[in-house]
Amino acid sequence: MSKVIEHLSSLFGVSSDPRALEALARAASVIQAPAGAQLFASGDQCESFVVVADGRARIQLSTKTGRDITLFRLERGQSCALTTSCLLSEIPYYAEGVAETDIELISIPSVAFRDALDASPEMMKVLLSDYASRIGHLTGLVDRLTSRDLNSEIAAFLKSRVGPDKIVPCSHKEIADELGTAREVVSRRLKEWEKLGWVKLLRGRLLIRDEEAIARFI
Repeated sequence: MSKVIEHLSSLFGVSSDPRALEALARAASVIQAPAGAQLFASGDQCESFVVVADGRARIQLSTKTGRDITLFRLERGQSCALTTSCLLSEIPYYAEGVAETDIELISIPSVAFRDALDASPEMMKVLLSDYASRIGHLTGLVDRLTSRDLNSEIAAFLKSRVGPDKIVPCSHKEIADELGTAREVVSRRLKEWEKLGWVKLLRGRLLIRDEEAIARFI
């Protein structure tokens, strides 16, 4: 239970009501899932508040055309704003959660979660602050999708993922899913860059050959 309280204290702040934190910890259970596991699906009813104890998850939205758009990611110590929103408003999930790595979650039943919020206004303030931050991120995502420069987006993505060996360990589909576009669009653009000598396409990854040329798009 001490590990659970440590994570909850980190999330809500050490100044939060210790009795509320202890009540949450007593009601919590620890859930583990492997990389690639679906944590929740669109249409599922939200029944628990969750905190990532270890690992990373991706929250994504599937479009009518079958493409997935990454809304945000969850890292160690973070709670899911979508889960909190659906839990408090009692509506089903409208997006999907996927474990990107092996993941460990702290799960707290909705009743215990609501009781803790009633007992601790400080906790509610923390959750609203996190929710506001996520809304700001999503607003930026909508702006990017409606006035996009795909060359710039691909270049920025490659820069964020390239390793010291100049390798970007992502497939065309993974890049497309991250950017919210079609795999064919990304493949066509990367093949053009390969002809220019900027990248070399490999199976499930690519090699950066001319960082300066790509950086000009950013």
